[in-house]
Amino acid sequence: MTDERTNGGMSGPPGPPPGLAFAQPIVTGILIGTAFLVIFLLALHHPAPNHVPVGVVGSADVVRTLEAGDAIAPHALNDAGQAKEQVMSGEIDAAYVVEGTQHRLIVAGARGPVENRTLTAFFQKLSGQAALEVQDVVPISPQDPNGISVFYVLFGVTLGAFLFGQTMHGFRRFLSLGRKLLALAIFSVLLGAISSAVAQGLVGAVPGNPLGVMAVMALLAASVAAFTMGVTTLLGDIGVAVSTIIALILGTAVSGGAGPASFLPAGFAWMSQGMPPGAAATALRDVVYYDAGAALGPVAVMLVWLAISLLVVVGAPAGRRRTEQVVLPAVKTAPSA
Repeated sequence: MTDERTNGGMSGPPGPPPGLAFAQPIVTGILIGTAFLVIFLLALHHPAPNHVPVGVVGSADVVRTLEAGDAIAPHALNDAGQAKEQVMSGEIDAAYVVEGTQHRLIVAGARGPVENRTLTAFFQKLSGQAALEVQDVVPISPQDPNGISVFYVLFGVTLGAFLFGQTMHGFRRFLSLGRKLLALAIFSVLLGAISSAVAQGLVGAVPGNPLGVMAVMALLAASVAAFTMGVTTLLGDIGVAVSTIIALILGTAVSGGAGPASFLPAGFAWMSQGMPPGAAATALRDVVYYDAGAALGPVAVMLVWLAISLLVVVGAPAGRRRTEQVVLPAVKTAPSA
């Protein structure tokens, strides 16, 4: 009589040992929850300037003072006109202008209130004046006064893409490679379009060209979904936990939250622009508030993640089949008695 206890009394392939079936959900949940807490709190609990690019006009002493610290990366500029132009193009985050006894800070509201409040307080203290004139030359959308909408859009798309990749792993035996790739393409375009429609059409929190926003979000969806598919192709079920920690938790944490990557701790800031969510955050701000041409670098980062992941998705199964054909010995039929 067949022992069916390890499969809940149901017929079919035997399940995992009872001990493993009991412990694995507990361990997985604790691992993912702990990773989320540690990574998000370390990255976002105390935003502080970390080599923020700021232009300085009219004071060599200020440049030397700023160069002695780690908060600001000063750029000596010729005049206020050049400073305003570079802030508006996104080359620098802000500019500190000293003209005689007048001190002025040129900022981009699109960088978010966290950065602008911090820089205003920093340079007001540096100026020694009771009040510092602040000029916002790239105002943020009035429907997004706290500057958090970009992060929510990124998180929603990243979460959806991860869940798509996880679901594709569950249905991997029922779909050919061609159907998997077709599903990935359809999913990415649809989620990109939906994210643009919700963030721009329904809520109105993200301005800019809808096609540009849709393209960036579709590329983010494709790169994260393909990465999840690639990791689970290589590692199997454990790849779900690995891709959760890398793509979903770490990726969204280093995207910067409500502030730019230059307000993350040094290690996280270094990773930010090399991961799809962080690259997408920069590309989305460029498309929405600055010159869309500046988004080419972040777009290239997402394309690299997508290309490498697709190579794994396509190549790993083929390589595994070739290995099995070489390793498995031919079955010999015993001679009849």
